[in-house]
Amino acid sequence: MQLTEETHHKMSKKIAQLTKVIFHLHMKNEENGLMHTCIKNAYEKEIETLLTQANSVILKQKESLQKALEAQNVKERIKSIEQQHLAEKEAS
Repeated sequence: MQLTEETHHKMSKKIAQLTKVIFHLHMKNEENGLMHTCIKNAYEKEIETLLTQANSVILKQKESLQKALEAQNVKERIKSIEQQHLAEKEAS
């Protein structure tokens, strides 16, 4: 089969068009990959920040609870000592 010059020219133009399309799709794919990576990194950083803040709040709550328990224990100890003192006072 013999290709005419016109057919060869048309095929060359079509190949050039397809090459441009493939190049364009490849570039879009790379852009989307980079955007995906950036979004992923941003979300991971946000999650890390949220976890740090949540851990800070939990730690503060634990400390507050510990202080409240210690205060309760002190109150109970004072009440116990007062009762012991009263009992000793009545006994003497």
